[in-house]
Amino acid sequence: MQREMPSNVDALGMIWGVKEKRKIITMALTKSEYGRKWRAFRRRYYGMALTALAVCIMALSTPVQAGLTWERREAAATAKPSDTQLEVVYPFKNTGDVPVSITSVRTSCGCTSATPDRTTYAPGEEGRLTASVQLGDRSGRQNYSIRVLTDDGGDAVILKLKATIPKLLEVSPRIIRWRKGADRTPQSTTIRVLHDEPIRVVKVECDDPGFKAEFRTVAEGGQYEVVVTPPAVGEERPEGKTVTAAVDTHTEGPGARARVYTVYA
Repeated sequence: MQREMPSNVDALGMIWGVKEKRKIITMALTKSEYGRKWRAFRRRYYGMALTALAVCIMALSTPVQAGLTWERREAAATAKPSDTQLEVVYPFKNTGDVPVSITSVRTSCGCTSATPDRTTYAPGEEGRLTASVQLGDRSGRQNYSIRVLTDDGGDAVILKLKATIPKLLEVSPRIIRWRKGADRTPQSTTIRVLHDEPIRVVKVECDDPGFKAEFRTVAEGGQYEVVVTPPAVGEERPEGKTVTAAVDTHTEGPGARARVYTVYA
């Protein structure tokens, strides 16, 4: 039996079908190969990328440590009755890898000073900053602060000091007034010793020559009276000007150290 030959159209259809099948098979193989390579790449580099990301996050979240590490930033101290000044030490250490220099030290009060033992500290080197408070006639609880700047680029360090100063004397009143047009009679203020040991008033001084100040002993080492006399009527100052004077009372107390207590008139 003779075999029927396909027409030209049928032949073209058969050829087209074979090409389409080959194309589909080739695309399937290509996608499969791509997927295999992608999975291999992901297994190889995905873990490394996660590790690098974790390291970056830790680096960003870890605070930068300043070069100087302070042993304490707050201190409390109590002065002795014989002290005229109070000293407190703040130790520190350079825990960085490069030298650090202290560029500025500022205190919150003119009665307070603070000085480091030197300016520049090598890595691993220790240092001390000493704060001194001049007590004067201060008493009770006093708060002070010290602002320290360094060249390491960090924020300023604030050191705090809480001082307790024993009250040795009671001066009352601290301010003496005369009303305008009133008699210029002398007025007095009383100094009473609160300490167990005697404290003596040795002299009084006035910064205005128009005022006169003197003291008298009520009880030696225990109580005194300071008498202040204002300017006479004929020695009045220009109209509208307030007349004031500071009367400094010098005392000697425990340890024979002098203190100055001021009364304003």
